[in-house]
Amino acid sequence: MRALVCAAANGSDLLALRVAGELGLRRRIVLPFAADIFRKMSVVDRNGYAWGELFDTIVGEVRAAGDLVIAGLDPADPNVFEAANLAILDEALSLAATLGDELEALVVWDPARRTAEDFTAHFADQAQKRNMPVISIGILSA
Repeated sequence: MRALVCAAANGSDLLALRVAGELGLRRRIVLPFAADIFRKMSVVDRNGYAWGELFDTIVGEVRAAGDLVIAGLDPADPNVFEAANLAILDEALSLAATLGDELEALVVWDPARRTAEDFTAHFADQAQKRNMPVISIGILSA
């Protein structure tokens, strides 16, 4: 593996991006809309960790490397995060082809806690439709 492509939401996205940076891997972040709006909606919306600081640091590094992609989607669109999943998968496919690298989709989630708006399940389903192997890492329920 030479690259990681994902959004930069709090939790596993930001942790994976931090570790990828420490390992010297290329990081491409695909945000559905402007970083400041994404930060408010998907990063600092949970307590317990300074996700906003980590987001700011990583997005700054990735932007400087030329690997920040803003998809230009409408944050008010009720399907914006499904569309963002598709943009992430498209970027991953494109980058893998450019690098001549194999492609895998990784999901970190608790499938037992699925909801009607399960964006992780949508991502995994769409990856499978693109013939990507999907690796699922379960998390413990609280």
